[in-house]
Amino acid sequence: MFTDFAQTIDIAMMEYHSKTRSMPVPIFDGAEEEGYQFGILTIKTNKVEIIQNTIFFVFSLDTSGSMDEISDGTFRPNSPTNFSKLDYLKQSFNSMLRYFAENNSDTLQFVIRVHTFSTEVTVLLRDTPVTKDNVDYLIAGIDAIRADGSTNIGSAVESANAAMTEYHSHNRDHDICHIFMTDGQATAGLMSKPMLVDIINTEVAFPTLLCGIGRDHNSDLLQEMSKHYLREYQFINNMEHTGLIYGETIHRFLYAAIKRPHIVMSGAEIYDWQTNKWTTDIRESAIVGDIVKTYHVRSRDADKSEAQIYGFVDANNAEVLFDTAYSLPELVCANASESTDYSTDLSNYIFRQRTLELLFEMRGVSPNTRRAVKHKALAFFTQMREYMKANMLSDDAFMKQLCDDIHISYKLLDTVEGVMYTSARQSSQGRQRSYNTSANVDDDLPEPPTLHRSNAMAMPPLMRTNSMQSQIVTPDDYFAIPMGLDASGFYESELSPIDRGELSEMDTYMPSRELTNAYATPAIMRTMTAASQSTEQM
Repeated sequence: MFTDFAQTIDIAMMEYHSKTRSMPVPIFDGAEEEGYQFGILTIKTNKVEIIQNTIFFVFSLDTSGSMDEISDGTFRPNSPTNFSKLDYLKQSFNSMLRYFAENNSDTLQFVIRVHTFSTEVTVLLRDTPVTKDNVDYLIAGIDAIRADGSTNIGSAVESANAAMTEYHSHNRDHDICHIFMTDGQATAGLMSKPMLVDIINTEVAFPTLLCGIGRDHNSDLLQEMSKHYLREYQFINNMEHTGLIYGETIHRFLYAAIKRPHIVMSGAEIYDWQTNKWTTDIRESAIVGDIVKTYHVRSRDADKSEAQIYGFVDANNAEVLFDTAYSLPELVCANASESTDYSTDLSNYIFRQRTLELLFEMRGVSPNTRRAVKHKALAFFTQMREYMKANMLSDDAFMKQLCDDIHISYKLLDTVEGVMYTSARQSSQGRQRSYNTSANVDDDLPEPPTLHRSNAMAMPPLMRTNSMQSQIVTPDDYFAIPMGLDASGFYESELSPIDRGELSEMDTYMPSRELTNAYATPAIMRTMTAASQSTEQM
């Protein structure tokens, strides 16, 4: 444990994939990318003490009529498990309140403000500290929430902005976070996407978690609103897991080692997964203590590359330099007769780089790019699985998560919720978050289609089962599919493995159902579990 910010980082270094090694998959194949060497920047932080400050949380909770719907869409007669989305929201929220109360101390305080919104915004709780003495009273207030009305997202965002700005003007040393939750579209007040995006871009930006609940929310809007390094979009496909998402967000405030980190490259570029571009600097909301973060870099002169890691110690400080990372020299064996290979192999990270690039493409797929993207994803997935088998990595958690990302995004690419899942997987992989938005293999992932062609124009309907009911999915349910393109993404003249009577790696692979991934640490898991215990007991 320590308080000196100069000791925050335990290890900061860069290493590059050896030039003597081949690339497992091409990532620098354009003429303008010739000569680049792929590498990684590793930042390992020391363990930090829990923060000694006040954290102000503003919650904007959607209480429109649709929040009364059964959380998974399936009503079970006489069943005690018919919980609505609002029921789960209350339970997860109340669990978090108890966590706040239990961890409240003389040096750490949690102050909350709760706005509920439907057609209008109601201030349910105003700038209230959470303590053991008042937590039962606060929970009673949350339990009294009822769902009704339309969804006024614009007023909800404006009210939260005003509350945070006002609080910040009087409490500049305090940390501030906004958690926004909605299950629908903007159906009242301001409904224009550009205007809604514009109102969240305030002059003073605050960390914001934008949670889209279920399959009916406006994923496109929340993605656009989250295009800022302090804002994050999270798709909640199962309300039972809301507490886990709360828990991971809380942990980033309680155990922040570097606030608002800013990585600046010299002699190299760093990959920005949100824009799918190589750049000279990136920013994030926080790096917690006792964690290893890995960033992808590239350079034409690796030996001269370096990365400066800036950030804030607290909310009211100037930006400081925490550390500078330099490139590790290539190891060379002095004994010519020795057969040991000392070259650096970053193949796993090269596969991760290609995964992030494909997730970006699949998230923004269009009718004109759909076929090419599906071909690339299928070919890449097959190559990655073959590499894993050849190198005894079939059970490697890191590689399996990459497979899960591609598999789930590929399989759901043609469904209404495909972009939601792809965005969630891309965000979790890019941010190296612990929580996984896992698709339900039985309900969400369509089974491999059996196609019977009579001609290029006729496409048989594809059966898809979800938690609501079995549905006939026709071409109209997909993006506009080009003429002659079948429901699996291949033209008649280019038969897929299924059409040839074969099952591809994509068809036989079973994704993990785990809610956490390879990036989860014991410390993060403890906070996530503590903040979600009441929800799990429902």
